[in-house]
Amino acid sequence: MSFAQGTDSDFIKIRDSYSFWNGSLKRDIQGFKPGMTESEAKQRLSDCEVSGRKILCPVPSKDERFELSLTEHTRPRLVKDVTYDFPAGGATLETMAKNVVMQFAVGNSRQCLPPPQGISQCSQWQLEDGSYIGLGVEVNQSKMILSLSTSKWIASLEEQAFEKEQGRIPPRKF
Repeated sequence: MSFAQGTDSDFIKIRDSYSFWNGSLKRDIQGFKPGMTESEAKQRLSDCEVSGRKILCPVPSKDERFELSLTEHTRPRLVKDVTYDFPAGGATLETMAKNVVMQFAVGNSRQCLPPPQGISQCSQWQLEDGSYIGLGVEVNQSKMILSLSTSKWIASLEEQAFEKEQGRIPPRKF
């Protein structure tokens, strides 16, 4: 049985025992990180709302928000990607990139090609687990977006859960 096919507490207990989860390097954005359960993520901020396979969390009193994408097939559902949208406040991509390098202990970035829609400048860093940190500036220069992408272990759990789900569905007769 995949360890992502049980209760939240069973999953959390197993996940927390792995060194990749509690490593010494920063791999979260203000406490949100890929691999959290849906319920853990919703508890981080009080105004989080689930909309399909996303959790949207506006930050009250600030012009900031988090958008978390969720797995479809694992039980419990897990956070795949974390996106943090915040005011640029006049900061440049270069300045913010230096902060990312220091906070996340990553090396040189590379340019995102092509940049995501609505983003004028973008840098990304590949992490040890195959995931990425991305930093972008919106076209109008007023907002920045910092994101953490899906780790390979989450993608693998999702694939196992999907295959298990497919095995339970009887073949269709034509």
